[in-house]
Amino acid sequence: MEVLVASAILIGSLIVLDQLATLGRLSANSAESRVTAQLLCEQKMNLMLTGMEPLEETDDTVWEEDENWHYSVELLPTEKLPLTAVTVRVWQDEEKVLRPQRFHLVRWIQQTSSDESAGGESEESDISELSN
Repeated sequence: MEVLVASAILIGSLIVLDQLATLGRLSANSAESRVTAQLLCEQKMNLMLTGMEPLEETDDTVWEEDENWHYSVELLPTEKLPLTAVTVRVWQDEEKVLRPQRFHLVRWIQQTSSDESAGGESEESDISELSN
């Protein structure tokens, strides 16, 4: 009788430990995918900001190196300030991955159009005239 109770406790403990190990593996895979999404997002943003890739909007583009990842780029200029919000979104393909991860990164950059630079120069000359 005691052997039966001890065996039942052992089997129950093994089942619980197996569930905990499975949960740990799922959490580790999820964390790894999240970090990968962050790194891919930063990489795409840096490539565009350094001029190695064009700074242009894209919608649901498959990542070149890994077909499980997709990205999009959104440019949102402000109305009053010469700034543009560059948003890069990265996500896993929902059909291929059990728990897809998503990440987005926003950076504000100065607009560099010829009209705004001419306007900026005239403002500087107005300021210098006022200070004299």
